[in-house]
Amino acid sequence: MRPPALLVVPVIALIFIGSPTRAQTPPPAPAQAPRAAPTPPRDNQAQEKIGTARLSGRVVAGDTGKPVRRALVRLITPDLPQGRSISTDPDGRWELKALPAGSYRIQVQKGGYVGIFYGQQRPFAQGKVVDVTDGQVIDKLDVSLPRAGVITGAVMDEFGEPVTAARVTAMRYGYANGQRRLVGTGSGDSTDDIGQYRLHGLTPGEYVISASMGPAIVLNASEDRMGYATTYYPGTPTAAEAQRVRVAEGQEIQQITFNLATSRVATISGTAANSAGKPINRGFITLVSFNESGAQMGLGSQLKPDGSFSFTSVTPGEYRVSVQYTPDSDGSGSPFASGPPGTEYASVPLTITGRDVTGLTLTTTTGGSAKGKVTFEGGPPTSVSPASITVGSTSMSAAINTMMAGGSARVRDDWTFEVSGLFDRRRFRINSPPAGWFLKSVTQDGNEVTDTGTDFAQGQKVSNVEIILTQRAAGLAGTVQDARDKPVNDYVVVAFSADSSRWGYMTRYVRSARPNQEGRFSVTGLQADEYFVVALDYVESGEETDPEQLEKWKSLATRVTLADGESKSLTLKLVTQTP
Repeated sequence: MRPPALLVVPVIALIFIGSPTRAQTPPPAPAQAPRAAPTPPRDNQAQEKIGTARLSGRVVAGDTGKPVRRALVRLITPDLPQGRSISTDPDGRWELKALPAGSYRIQVQKGGYVGIFYGQQRPFAQGKVVDVTDGQVIDKLDVSLPRAGVITGAVMDEFGEPVTAARVTAMRYGYANGQRRLVGTGSGDSTDDIGQYRLHGLTPGEYVISASMGPAIVLNASEDRMGYATTYYPGTPTAAEAQRVRVAEGQEIQQITFNLATSRVATISGTAANSAGKPINRGFITLVSFNESGAQMGLGSQLKPDGSFSFTSVTPGEYRVSVQYTPDSDGSGSPFASGPPGTEYASVPLTITGRDVTGLTLTTTTGGSAKGKVTFEGGPPTSVSPASITVGSTSMSAAINTMMAGGSARVRDDWTFEVSGLFDRRRFRINSPPAGWFLKSVTQDGNEVTDTGTDFAQGQKVSNVEIILTQRAAGLAGTVQDARDKPVNDYVVVAFSADSSRWGYMTRYVRSARPNQEGRFSVTGLQADEYFVVALDYVESGEETDPEQLEKWKSLATRVTLADGESKSLTLKLVTQTP
């Protein structure tokens, strides 16, 4: 006898945020990524620079060698916040003129192909840097685009019948936030009316396929309620038990079909009030989940007039309930967007095991704030306007809810700033330092907090924050040779502190670099310290953030000590690393 038909619980919005980590090749902006605090626009002088250099090249298909027309070619450099882009002509050729001197990365994308960077020789690796001087003309910046892979299949329920609107994602093991974990790739797909999906644009490699219905489906209305958990092919709710699917270049893998796993579901209910103790009776409250792979999924629900809320059919897992309150607002804004000054926030982490959570109370607060100033060693550059610089605050927790991301602030004319809406532990940085300037230190009341950060968990307000910029950052430059002392022009250099306690999340003491078009490398912005420096034939993007990898590379590296502002030239030996 079949159980009752699915009961759909109404919700305001189902938002798939996706993985907080990079995709298979870094896109211009991750599709469906959550919005953090808006950054004030930079002034027009900083947005656009005109020069006299010229770059050109050709894009061809990797399998046939034929030209790829209408491929998007994009130049990426800190000196051009908007970048420069152009599409290829019928012969696959492109040319960009009037470019200022600087260091560029060249990204090429085209539907049906894997998007890659110039100089990228292997999947998930980094591309090369192109160093350009005034008036220089560099041609033959050619790129061979590999055909993208495809995975197709269907998602079924426990009785073998099609499931509609299941969100299917291809994930792979990569490096994010200093550890190896499953990271999402591409934009995913939703199953159609017969349960089928199609995942396209895949780089050659091994993938884990997951499907999720979100917390909006309950299988029956009995006391022992059951719902659908996030499920990994071939049908397990545990990511570690997933079967990997290997995709070759241009290959289409078909019939990756599996059944959703069921699990007991719970209800989360409570009330939300502002800092004055009054019910928040307008706007949204959100529930964000973090599954085993680190992927996030958000659910928004309307608050009731008495400030109460309820989320039903929530499957087991780690969650965060968050609410945003803006006085004198109709509450119609996005639940993930930062609000204007005076906006209040509350956020509570929860672990759901299948039992209901009731009586949850969220009381909002404006959070903490920080006042300070930006200082330039030797005085501020006359060519830089304070209004072109913004101060950002970065959470030291990789899993913090993005709605609570807090603010950034534009620097005032007297080089002071005030950042508000701060929660958890934060580090302060200049979002886009002027060319040639690097972060030296951040102090609070004269105490060093550059890497330790400042705790805003209790909403305290701090002052006397000083961000010091310098032109005297340490650096390394040089070349790499093979075992026969012959120059090598395709490699990755990783410089990392000899002190392993400095290998943490978003550290300033680990840097990597690819060679330029002449085969030379340059690692800039280093702090005074003792470093291990190693040249490897292959490093997956983000792999240098993994402490286990750094530990393995120590015995293969050259040891170098750098004083404040010191630059050294090195000739390194290439180390072969099997991908």
